[in-house]
Amino acid sequence: MSATVYIDAIPKDDGIGLKPLALSVLFHGSVPHVFQTATRIPLEITINVPSEFAGYVVPILDAAPLMISSPQPRLRTVRLLIPLIPSFFPLPSDFDPFTARCWVTLLYKLESWLVHIVVNTCTPEWTWGRDAFWMAFLAAYPDFPHGSWPLWNSRISLEGAFIESWTLTEDPEDSPALITDHDTIRAVIWTEFQRLAAECFPYSLVAEL
Repeated sequence: MSATVYIDAIPKDDGIGLKPLALSVLFHGSVPHVFQTATRIPLEITINVPSEFAGYVVPILDAAPLMISSPQPRLRTVRLLIPLIPSFFPLPSDFDPFTARCWVTLLYKLESWLVHIVVNTCTPEWTWGRDAFWMAFLAAYPDFPHGSWPLWNSRISLEGAFIESWTLTEDPEDSPALITDHDTIRAVIWTEFQRLAAECFPYSLVAEL
């Protein structure tokens, strides 16, 4: 079955956002004992965002079983944004957000993941990965689009919320690209990258020793 719900819009600094939706699903009936061979039954939940908004709004699904028989419910939350979590998370324990080579290694892993694993440019995975790629690219080459930097796979377009907010502003004086100190640039990007990564990897982003 499917249902269409209308979400209230809320103003944000960079546009219009959507209010979170609290959704509960109840199941009527029971499965005959002959089918009860597993303790968990997989269910697929799909959220379709209107096509005109799909490149800007990515739904984040928090799925948690409700323990209705317990006086003090305990929820085991699984945070999902993309079903295909990058295999290079967590980042290695020696990852240093202020070192260019660490970002270079990460951006090539992101590029490979997008081009060879995700492939489809019309998926939430691609949108997420493209933003992550450009964060890593700018942290690796903070003088971009000036200075020296390598060519990237042409399938990864110079588009997305992050790269456009970094390079395209109505007032050039407000552009983050005017920041020249590399450590400052990497500190800003690292904060943004951690926030982005948490949307699909709600654990410690850097592996512990």
